[in-house]
Amino acid sequence: GPRRARSGGANKRSHAFVASEAAAVTASVVRHLFPKSRRNISRYIFRLGDYNKSVMEPGEVHSKGDMMITHSKFDIQTFRNDIALVRLAEPVDLEGRNANLQAVCLPDGNSMDFSKARCMATGWGETQFKGRHSDVLMEVMLPVWSHEKCARAYRNYNKITASMFCAGYVEGKKSSCSGDSGGPLQCTFDERTWFLAGVVSHSVYCALPNMPTVFTKVAPFLDFVHNQMALHSS
Repeated sequence: GPRRARSGGANKRSHAFVASEAAAVTASVVRHLFPKSRRNISRYIFRLGDYNKSVMEPGEVHSKGDMMITHSKFDIQTFRNDIALVRLAEPVDLEGRNANLQAVCLPDGNSMDFSKARCMATGWGETQFKGRHSDVLMEVMLPVWSHEKCARAYRNYNKITASMFCAGYVEGKKSSCSGDSGGPLQCTFDERTWFLAGVVSHSVYCALPNMPTVFTKVAPFLDFVHNQMALHSS
């Protein structure tokens, strides 16, 4: 499948996903996880092809961040429009010596029904609520919920809009967790092509019964992604 990018610096960790040779997709909420004094994206190194964050591995590529483009209508209270792009300071050659890396496939509009796909979340977040972060990239298969079921689960917390969806297990036990914000939910219909269906946005604790993780649905924001990539491509 496509490769993750992890940013490191100032004792904070967040995640993004490579969308092109010069850009990565993440969540707008990631910026708010950092103190204001540390929100200068150029302070952070993005490690592409990373698996074990404690060692430098063959095939791992480092690039500084150059610019973080958050959605202009992002709302930290409701998590609406929770998507952002990071422009890398130096484009990463996805061919030649970095052929082990590949950009994620963006979804084909709103027509793809990921509730019928196999979906996988990945990250270096907490392995249990308020526990330690994982040193190696963890992955978990998560079923996508219907909009109605997701909205019922979050009725006492926040409105689930048409640009959000839930994934997780009714019984809990497995989920994305703190430290996974901005990370991907990749989905496949044929085990060959993986699509970026969603970006980790928020949740209530981790892996609780009937409390799935909420993801930003990428498809409604394709215009934002393409327009911003074109606008900031040079």
